Amino acid sequence: MDYLNPKKRKRHLIRVFAGYGLITIGVVLAVVILFYLVIGFSYKNGVVIRNGMIFVSSSPSNANITLNGQSVGTTNKRFIVEAGKYEISLSRTGYRPWQRTIILQGGRVQHYDYPLLIPDNLTSSSVLDLSGQPSLVTESPNQQLILISSAVNPLDFKLMNISSPQQPVTTDLVLPSNVITKATSSESWQLVEWSSDNQHVLLRHNFDGKYEYVVLDTNDPTKSVNLEAAFGQSIDDAALFNQQYDQYWFYDSAKQQLSLANLSGPTAQPYLSKVLAYKSYADNIVLYVTIGPGSKPEAVWYQGGQKYVIATGLPSAQQPSDYLLDLSQFNGDWYVAVGVDTGNDVTVYKDPLTFIGNYPNKPVPAYYIMKIAHPNYLKFSANAQFILAENGLAVSVFNARYHTGYNYELDGLDSPQAHVIWMDGYHLLYVYRGQLQVIDFNDINKQTLVGASSSYLPFIDANEEFLFTLSETTQPDGSPGTTMYETPLRLPADI
Repeated sequence: MDYLNPKKRKRHLIRVFAGYGLITIGVVLAVVILFYLVIGFSYKNGVVIRNGMIFVSSSPSNANITLNGQSVGTTNKRFIVEAGKYEISLSRTGYRPWQRTIILQGGRVQHYDYPLLIPDNLTSSSVLDLSGQPSLVTESPNQQLILISSAVNPLDFKLMNISSPQQPVTTDLVLPSNVITKATSSESWQLVEWSSDNQHVLLRHNFDGKYEYVVLDTNDPTKSVNLEAAFGQSIDDAALFNQQYDQYWFYDSAKQQLSLANLSGPTAQPYLSKVLAYKSYADNIVLYVTIGPGSKPEAVWYQGGQKYVIATGLPSAQQPSDYLLDLSQFNGDWYVAVGVDTGNDVTVYKDPLTFIGNYPNKPVPAYYIMKIAHPNYLKFSANAQFILAENGLAVSVFNARYHTGYNYELDGLDSPQAHVIWMDGYHLLYVYRGQLQVIDFNDINKQTLVGASSSYLPFIDANEEFLFTLSETTQPDGSPGTTMYETPLRLPADI
C-alpha cells in the first residue's frame, strides 16, 4: 500500500521525474555532440577544428572514392571530414575516372550526387536506317518514344519505342492527307511541344514559306488535328496549355494578344493583352513581358487574375524570341530567370511573390545575376537545380542549391547546333568536330562519347543506360541517308 502513503508517493514521483530528466539530458547531450561532430567542431591533436559532411554517389554505383589520394570507401556514401580543400576522384573497373577539386566548408553538408562514369570503350550498333535526312526527330517526355518524320513523304512518320532499349520496336505512322496543306515546293516539320500524356505532340508544319500547327496522335494518327482548321483562324504562334493536348495558348505577335483555346470550344478566348513574349507554367501562371512606365519593357507574373511586376527597365528587343523567360521550383522555392538578347546578363529572382507580399512598394531584388553578353538561350535543368544561359560558345550556369555560378567557353560547337542541351539534371551535351561531348554543369570531366550529327539531338532512355544518336550517311545508290545508333552507357553487367 506504498502508493497510499503521500510521502512515499512523492518520493516515487521525484525519482520518476528525475529519471526522465536524466534521460532527456542524455538525449540532448548526444544530439549536441552528434551535431558538433557532423557540422560543428571536433578535436585533432589538441586543436579545435571545423567539420563538414560530404555525400558522394555515382552512376553506376559502387565506385571507389579517394580523397586526397586516400581511399574512403565506395559510392554511394556520406562521410565526415575536416573542412578544407580536397581532390576527390571516383574509379571503377571498366569505366573512365571522374575527378574534381572541392572546397568543403565547416558546418556544411555538400552533395556530389551527379558523377557519371562513362565506360572505357563505347560500342555503337545501328538500330534504324532512313532514306534522306528527316527534319524532325524528337523524344517523348517519359523518354520511351522517339518520333521521326520521313524525309520522303511529309505524311509518314516512324515511332520507335525504346522502353526496352536493348530491343527497340519501330512502327510506321501515316498522317491523313487532309490534316496538312499540300505543299508545292519545300516543307518540313518542327517540334513545338509534347503533351504530358506522351501520346500527342504539337508540331509546326512549314510549307511554301508559310506554316500551320498540327497535333499528331501517335496512337491513332487518324485522330490528329490541324488547329487552324479546328478553330477556323490563322495562328501566329501556338503552345500547349499545361501540356494538355486539347488546350492551347495562341499568341498573336501583331496584336500582342495571348488567348486560350480548347478543342471542345469553337473559338479562342482572349486572356492577356500587350504581351511582348510569354512563358507559362502549369495551369495558373504566366510570366510575360509587357511595356511598363517610361515605355520600358518589364516582366510580369500573372496568376489568379493578379499581376505582379518582377523586373522593370528591361532592354528593348525586336521580336518575342529575343526575350528569355523561364521559371521553375527547386526545393520548394520559386526561381524566375529573365534576360534579353540585347542585354548582357540574365537575372535570377527567388520567391518574388513572397517578397512582393512582404514589401509591396519595393522592387524585387535580384537573387543572382548571370553575366553573359547577348544571351539567346535559357533553360532549367531537368531537376530545376540549375539554370543555363548561353550565347554561342559562351555558357553561364547558376546552381540554386549552393547559390553559385559558373562561366566558361565551349571548345567548339558544330553547325547547325545553336546551343548545348541538358542531358539530365546535371550534364550538358553538344557536338564538336563530329563527336558528341558530355560535360558536368561546371565544365568539368569532359568526355568524348561517339560520333554524331549536330543536326539532331541525342536521346537517352528513361534509365539513362542507353544513348541514341543519328549520323548522316550515304546509301548504296549514292543518295543521302540517316542512321540511328544505340550505344550502351554502362557495361553489360551493370544493365
